[in-house]
Amino acid sequence: MKRRNRTTGTTFVEVILALIVFLMMALVFSAVCPMSYKAAQTANYYSEAEEICQHKLDELRGAGYSRLDYGTTPVGCDLGPAGLMIVDSMSSPPAAGTYPATYYFTNTDNIVNNGSNIGLFPTGAVGTIVVNDFHNINANVPATYVKQITVSITWTTVGNPARTYSVTGLMAESMG
Repeated sequence: MKRRNRTTGTTFVEVILALIVFLMMALVFSAVCPMSYKAAQTANYYSEAEEICQHKLDELRGAGYSRLDYGTTPVGCDLGPAGLMIVDSMSSPPAAGTYPATYYFTNTDNIVNNGSNIGLFPTGAVGTIVVNDFHNINANVPATYVKQITVSITWTTVGNPARTYSVTGLMAESMG
């Protein structure tokens, strides 16, 4: 008696097993995609915040030490819209020469997307600049000769806590 050779091929059970393995891999992939998108978006926000904060600190250094104090104008010296356009508003000014002084640059740098697709951060993001007399932080430094500048951007995305990126620098009054 001659045995009949079976033709090679896949059985129904093998096809079902392969389909199950494929579907499980697809489920894992679909679960990872949103997480990787969120991580990429968060990394992008931090990268943009770093660039903007460093640029803003450089702008303030370029403006000079004497312009860091509150002035008599509503937005402080020449930093506001009537001057160098570095800040767009400020907190309630304390008496001249007292610190910290807080400025805002949310609108000046278009950091918030208000539906115009211009802003880089979600609605509600805030850019702040805090100028403090370094003597308030380190009593060994004579008053009014060194200012500490902290530039920050704070933003919130849906389902996440508020995130902040800050850059801090010192600026000294030139003595010459």
